[in-house]
Amino acid sequence: MKELSVEIILPAPVDQVWKVLTNFDDYSSWNPYLSMEGQPVSNGRVKLASVAGAGKLSTTTYAAISKLVPMSELEQRTNSR
Repeated sequence: MKELSVEIILPAPVDQVWKVLTNFDDYSSWNPYLSMEGQPVSNGRVKLASVAGAGKLSTTTYAAISKLVPMSELEQRTNSR
């Protein structure tokens, strides 16, 4: 199984960062490469759409929220290869 892990330190209060990260409907307003639909709930399912540049293919996949620890961790798993 392949794994991608991302960690970043942001100069902002945890509650503000968490609110932005878990507002999936507005995800593409700050991440121009990915849009998300769904709710941030344990064992939930979200739709991920990668937004490629002009003339490139975009892809859509679904992810399961496998771990959700409020204000701390949001783990998603897909079957993408």
